[in-house]
Formats: sequence, C-alpha cells, structure tokens
Amino acid sequence: FADGRPADDADVQAAVHEHWRRINDNFYPCSMDLYVGLADMYVADPRFKATYEKIQPGFAEKLSEAMHVYAIDRA
Repeated sequence: FADGRPADDADVQAAVHEHWRRINDNFYPCSMDLYVGLADMYVADPRFKATYEKIQPGFAEKLSEAMHVYAIDRA
C-alpha cells in the first residue's frame, strides 16, 4: 500500500490472500462473511485500528478495503 496501489491490485490481493490463509490455517475457519466482519472490525474497533495505524497511517482502511475486494471476488 505504501506505493499507492489500489485494493484490487494483483499484488495487494495476493498479500491479502496470504493474510486470509494464515487466519484460516492457524486460527479458525474463516468464511468470506467472517473475513468481511474482520475487515470492518479493523476500522471500527479503536484497538485494532491503532495496531494497524502504527504500521502505516491509513493502513487500517486500506487493508479493510482490500479484504472486502478479496471477499467479494470469492463470494
């Protein structure tokens, strides 16, 4: 995201796929509905948002948007 790529960029979506895969493989079965809920929580919950904002300002929103694109493409 640092270089301004959009949420539907192939490389961004590959990274989001890896994010989804790690959640699904290591923590719990993560349906696309659940993944969208997680994406929404990254922005709505101040604790999650703060974590992602430490990585890069605006990252919570960018990640959430990319997660939505990923889930929509797989619905």
